[in-house]
Amino acid sequence: MEKLRIRNAKSGEESTLNLEGIFVLVGTRPVTEFLEGSLDLDEQGFMKVDRRQETSAPGVFAAGDVTSETPRQIATAVGEGVTAVLNAENYKDDRENGNGQPK
Repeated sequence: MEKLRIRNAKSGEESTLNLEGIFVLVGTRPVTEFLEGSLDLDEQGFMKVDRRQETSAPGVFAAGDVTSETPRQIATAVGEGVTAVLNAENYKDDRENGNGQPK
């Protein structure tokens, strides 16, 4: 990527930006309407999670672009996914071993 040509959809004016790279953002609204009333969502519809990636429903974990307050980048989503999987696994193991609430 060297350049980006932009056209203003309203005015039709065109301009060019010299670039060395670009991140493409496809959509900014999460598709989480089906979770309303089941999980805590923020005002924009993103799922609220704690530092363990656990939602407001015990044992339900989330990661990536549907979670609130996260950069919408693949690297972030992958890291959050690993965190969510490890904590979900711990949650399951604690339940199976009768240890009550996971730490």
